Amino acid sequence: MLARQSFLTPTDISEISAIVSEAASEILHKLSPIPNICRDPNDDMIIICAIDGTADYIVTGDEDLMILKNYEDILSINPRNFEALFAD
Repeated sequence: MLARQSFLTPTDISEISAIVSEAASEILHKLSPIPNICRDPNDDMIIICAIDGTADYIVTGDEDLMILKNYEDILSINPRNFEALFAD
């Protein structure tokens, strides 16, 4: 998925993947029970990971997550708008 974004180099993708993998391994061993939050139950784990990881954003293009907009003070945002938050 990241490779389809033209603004990311292979090095960027590798660094992002390493950060996400490390964070996920820290979070997954202590997840809260997974309630029914999202209209797609397969996405509930993403929301719980974001909550347990005290994330500010869920960066996604998945409409089932985007429709939540703001859940437990975690904003669902698409990659383009997320990138724009940090543009000069």
